[in-house]
Amino acid sequence: MEKTIYQKQPNLDYRSLVMVYFNGSERYLAHSFIHNGREGKYLSILYKDPLPEGDFIAGWNYLDDNSFSMVMVPEVSQELAVEDFYAAWNPDMITKGIEIIEVKGFDEINRLMADPEVNQQEFLFFGRK
Repeated sequence: MEKTIYQKQPNLDYRSLVMVYFNGSERYLAHSFIHNGREGKYLSILYKDPLPEGDFIAGWNYLDDNSFSMVMVPEVSQELAVEDFYAAWNPDMITKGIEIIEVKGFDEINRLMADPEVNQQEFLFFGRK
């Protein structure tokens, strides 16, 4: 597991970012990825329903298929996607930097979410180049 810490103005050169917010026992998810749409290079999907407990990928797939509370936003950069994610869940938070856990594939997230050190964070960011 490689961790990259960005301070202040991060260069988030990732094709895909998975962002997780923990609110007590509930987990919330957003995914920002290269889309090259008309209004932005990236598309960010914010799920307003909490992830079901258990397997992360299965829960994500469940939300894709069953959630009616998704917000899709075209983003010009991954930096803006991260700012929007913070604004959605904790607008009063001022961050001086974020920590990205680099993954080669989304399947790695299940294993990482079982790590108590990782699972204790309020916000998690997983990046795929």
